[in-house]
Amino acid sequence: MSDNQIVQNAISTSVQGDIKKPPEETGASNSAINMLFMLGSASSLVPPWWSTARDIYLRQLITKSDHLAGALYNFSIKLRTIPLRILAKNESIKSHVNLAEAYERELKQLADFGKGFDTTFSKWIDDYHTQDNGAFLEIIADGPKDGPIRGRVISIAHLDSAQCTRTSNPEYPVIYKDLETGKAYKLHRTRVVATSQRPSAKAGMNDVGYCTVSNILHSVQSLIDNMTYKEERVGSRPTEAIIVTGGGLDPEDVRLAIELQRTEDTNSGLSKYSRAVLAGSRNVQDPKFDIYRLTQMPEWFNERESTIISMAVIAMGFGMDARELFPAMETGASKADAIISHIKQRGKGPGHVLSIMENILNVWVLPSFLKASFDYQDDSEDRQRAEITNVRAQARERDLNSYVVTKRVVRQNMLRDVEITRSQFEDLELEDGRLPSGVDITVLFESDDPDYSRWLGGVNESNWEDKKKEIDKFLINSRDEQMIIKARRALAAIKYEYNPPEEQQYSQNDKPVGTDDSYEDERYGRKLPKPVDTVDDETQRYQERNLNE
Repeated sequence: MSDNQIVQNAISTSVQGDIKKPPEETGASNSAINMLFMLGSASSLVPPWWSTARDIYLRQLITKSDHLAGALYNFSIKLRTIPLRILAKNESIKSHVNLAEAYERELKQLADFGKGFDTTFSKWIDDYHTQDNGAFLEIIADGPKDGPIRGRVISIAHLDSAQCTRTSNPEYPVIYKDLETGKAYKLHRTRVVATSQRPSAKAGMNDVGYCTVSNILHSVQSLIDNMTYKEERVGSRPTEAIIVTGGGLDPEDVRLAIELQRTEDTNSGLSKYSRAVLAGSRNVQDPKFDIYRLTQMPEWFNERESTIISMAVIAMGFGMDARELFPAMETGASKADAIISHIKQRGKGPGHVLSIMENILNVWVLPSFLKASFDYQDDSEDRQRAEITNVRAQARERDLNSYVVTKRVVRQNMLRDVEITRSQFEDLELEDGRLPSGVDITVLFESDDPDYSRWLGGVNESNWEDKKKEIDKFLINSRDEQMIIKARRALAAIKYEYNPPEEQQYSQNDKPVGTDDSYEDERYGRKLPKPVDTVDDETQRYQERNLNE
């Protein structure tokens, strides 16, 4: 199926009617939605939790706060720049590897009706952090729209949280109202993924939660109020000052002076700054000259301190260190502080969001033999992992040399520590003549399993190569995972029994490339030098022989 066919199939199968309408020159705005936003903006009070009006208010709040918008963008771009990988759980099965590559390409390029996964992920991140109702994804596949999906998943797409209503029915958890047609669709649990931050434990709320913006609402509002106060007091071309001459002045004269100065400023092209107003009278006795500033902030107002506190609360709401979202917030931090900050913020907000999206893709989108993984490219973490791996490798070598453990135990520990995959563990065990359970691989020759009997029955010295070719041909053409695993085990049994690997023997003068022969042993991380070979002294040996005679 071509890329265009996949996108068109997704469009025709989706419940979203607005994507099916022909293109128009009108904008994407909707009068009903715009009216709701206007009504929400007309009130200065925050709508109560939970209500649709509150989610509308939270969305509008982002456009009012530069700090919140910047934090949300930094958080979003941090996650969206992490590469998404679709991997085969068993990389030894070539067909699974090929399918993983196909799924990864289609997901990255064709999700959300051809816009790509980056667009889908961006919308999902915004809804997840700004809507108490949560974020919603549509799983697009064949089958009736109110029934379970059939066949493989065609694509995924973002659903507007404002158009989704949660239900208490686990089979149909979401009702989606199409913005274009007004038709409501009850979505089967296999066709929609509903997520929310901190789902409410209150009965009847159907997992409506408390999003990031809702949690930090007062701090964001404080930043907005501070900015509004400063703009209204200092901005919009307020009168800079009044200069009063003389001992007194009529209020009407002051008003007229201000009006004349504003007219003069307008004629001069000033939009934000206003010059001082000069007012006075030549008839006033006891002349004097006073300046009254009108644009100074109150003494109690500390903008920097108030902004830093609010920014720290915003960063805490996103589960990150404040310096990660606002790099210019703190200067002069030491390298140790930076490392500690880096370690603290790892695994919080970003890690949690990535794990949620991985689980969505693994459970709802991908087949069971594939897995999604975000390749978090972190130099500090990679360096730390490499150091830990090196320490473990040295410990394993010491334990093997001292016969404390066997190779199988070492491999089991590596599998537990996720240093090798389960398929790699099985490959290593098969090479050593053991099944993953630890049983000798030659027991397969006595198995009653019909598949093993077909491949291993009657194998002898004269026909084992033909049997090997037969199994190789099956492995090339088969896509059945369980049968492939059985075939590979049968092939390993034949190789181990009739064509065992020869152990390489190295002489003193025939050592592998890279062998360090300057040390005899390595114990506990310390290299012990070999004893120095000294040349025999012929004179000394001659004297000792004569002395004995």
